[in-house]
Amino acid sequence: MGSIKVAVDAGHGYNTAGKRSPAFVRTVTHTYDGKTITVKEGSQFREHVANAGVADYLANYLSRLGFDVLRTGFDDDDGTNDTTDMSINKRQSLIRGYGCQYSLSCHFNANTGKWNSANGIEALYDASEKRAGDSKALARAIQSRIQPVYGQKNRGAKTAKGLGMCNATGMECVASVLMEYAFMDNQFEAERYFCNPESWYRYAIATADGFVDYLTGGALGKEISRTDATKKEALWVQIMLNKALNSGLVLDGIWGTKTKKAVIQFYTKNGLGASKGEELSLNAVKMLSR
Repeated sequence: MGSIKVAVDAGHGYNTAGKRSPAFVRTVTHTYDGKTITVKEGSQFREHVANAGVADYLANYLSRLGFDVLRTGFDDDDGTNDTTDMSINKRQSLIRGYGCQYSLSCHFNANTGKWNSANGIEALYDASEKRAGDSKALARAIQSRIQPVYGQKNRGAKTAKGLGMCNATGMECVASVLMEYAFMDNQFEAERYFCNPESWYRYAIATADGFVDYLTGGALGKEISRTDATKKEALWVQIMLNKALNSGLVLDGIWGTKTKKAVIQFYTKNGLGASKGEELSLNAVKMLSR
């Protein structure tokens, strides 16, 4: 399986026309993880800031899990200016050139551009292109994780024809999904989720968990050994060990020498007794699943 390459895309550029909330009717402040976001009464909040906030948490977390992450759309050049909307063609070209198997694009939704009642969360894929089956499965896995985060209206895994960041075939990916986490022109969702760095973090972790579910079939519920583990099960073990220990395991789905050493380290660190790295007890599986 080798290293799994995934593109994390930060959606629209900072100055993209229309990609911002209506003017806030009151001042809102959120502080999380050393970040303080204040949107003053009468000012607008730009979608790119929220997109990049989620995407940054997502890219960092996926890297920790062992994925090879390409960042696109964070800005036009090197991730420092956040002023220009990188074209879809350029994003697709970068993703193809890097050899990404998967693409995840982070967005917030809008309906009329004025405060309205549209609300909820959804994951989009293009049902009209050749790789729609994999993208649909990925969208469903991600949606099942992101919707329960705040219990928002479940808008589902939906088709969206013609969106460039949903064109898995054009990017030469196995699957590609675009997430719409909340409506920036719904006052409740804008104030609670859209400008909130804690929401960005929680959406990102849930997105990553859905991606892992898609790749591995989801959390294990049984004892497992290297002799009977499927590739998907061994991949899950590697991802969870990277999460627990920052082991730096290559995600190849092979329970080899380095994975065995990481299992032993996990047992030792958590007081689970002796281990030769050949198996995970049910207790160890439950601990890794947390």
